Amino acid sequence: MEQSDLPTEEDFKEFALNFNESILKPLKMAGYDQDNIFTVLKIQRQELMHSNMLAFLFDPRQSDFLKNFLRVLVEKGCISDFDFFDILYGNIENVNIDREHYTNNGRPIDILLNFEIVNTNKDKQKVAIVIENKVDSWQHDDQLKAYKEYIDNEPKWEKYRKYYIYLTPNDDDIVDDSAWKRIDYGLIGAALDLTSIKNNDESIKSLFEDYKKTIRSEFMNEEETKELAKKIYNNSQNHKVLEYIYNHIRPNWVEKISNVMFDLIKEKNEFELITWTVADNVGRYVKTDKNRGNQSLSFRPKEWKETYPYHHFTIFIKDLSLVFYVDQKDHRFNDKGNKGSCYLVDDCNKHVAMLQKEIFDETKIRSSCKEIIDKTFEPNGQIEIWKKALENTK
Repeated sequence: MEQSDLPTEEDFKEFALNFNESILKPLKMAGYDQDNIFTVLKIQRQELMHSNMLAFLFDPRQSDFLKNFLRVLVEKGCISDFDFFDILYGNIENVNIDREHYTNNGRPIDILLNFEIVNTNKDKQKVAIVIENKVDSWQHDDQLKAYKEYIDNEPKWEKYRKYYIYLTPNDDDIVDDSAWKRIDYGLIGAALDLTSIKNNDESIKSLFEDYKKTIRSEFMNEEETKELAKKIYNNSQNHKVLEYIYNHIRPNWVEKISNVMFDLIKEKNEFELITWTVADNVGRYVKTDKNRGNQSLSFRPKEWKETYPYHHFTIFIKDLSLVFYVDQKDHRFNDKGNKGSCYLVDDCNKHVAMLQKEIFDETKIRSSCKEIIDKTFEPNGQIEIWKKALENTK
C-alpha cells in the first residue's frame, strides 16, 4: 500500500461515525446478531437442537413449515415426481413426526415424517420422508444404507412414496446412493423465509425468529457470504480503512497458533524442535536451525539425535494432524498396526473453526492449544505409542 493510499485520521473518524449504518446494520439483517437464545446458550451448532427444532416446526399445529419445505424441495429439484400445485394448493393431513425412530437393529433415524397430501380433486398420496441430519459430523458405518434398507423392507411403508433427505452443511460429505438427496441448511433457510408461525405464543414467535437468525449466521453459503461482503464494502463510507484493516490488522491464525504450539512444545524438556531442508541432489536431509514454521512444527525426543537422526514427528497446523516420519521422507510406519499419521483431536474441522474464532483471545488460544498438546504428549498417547513401536523394531 502506497503512502497516498494510507487512511488519514479523518478517514478513521468518518469510518467510525458510519460504522453502525454501513457495517453493523447489514450484518444484523443477515443474522449476524448474536443476541438470540441459541447463541447465548452456545447451542447454535448442536445437531440435536437443530433436529428438535425442525421436528417442532414440521408440526402443522405450530407452523406451515412442512408445506414450504416440500415446496422448496420441488423447486430445487430434490423431488421430481411431485405435482407442485398439489403442494401449493392441496392440504397436508394426518402428519406424524417421529424423532429418533429406531430401526429393527436399534439404529436411530433422526426424523421420520409421514403424512397425506390431499389435492384439489380430493386424491390422496401417502408420503414418508426420512431425514438424516449432520452439522459438524459426517455419515458413518453405512448408516444411510441401513436406514433406506429398513424403510424399503418394512411392510408399513409399502404404500408410501418414500424420500430420503441427507441434511448437512459439509460440501465434502458425499452421498453415494442417488436415492438420498443431499441438501444444505440454505434450503432450510429458504423454507423458513416462507414460513408463518400459527402458534400465538409470543415466546414461540421469538424462538422462531431467533432460529432464522441462527440459520443465516451459521450456515450461509459461500455465494451469500460474498454478496454480504460486497454489500458492506460498497456501502462503507471509506474503503481505505477496510483495506488497511484487512492488510495490516487481521491475524494469520495458522501462524499465531503455530507460535503458541511452538512455545508449548519447547516446554517439553525431553523433546527438541527441528526443521529440515534438502542438502544436496541425492536427497539427503540435514538439520537446520530451530524455527517457527507457519504451517508445521517438527520435533523429536532428544535421545533420538544420535540413534534416529531422521525420525521425527510433525504437527500440521491447518488440519491439526500429526505425522510420524521414518527416515525423514517416509511416514508409512505401521509396525503392529500403528499408522504413521493421525488427527490430534476428534472433529478436527470443528476445532479448527473454534481456534479461528478465538484468535483475538490470547488466553483462550493458549488454553485450547495446551489442551491439544497435552493430549498428544500424554502417557499412552499417540507419540508414546509410536515411540514404543519404534523401540520394538530394534
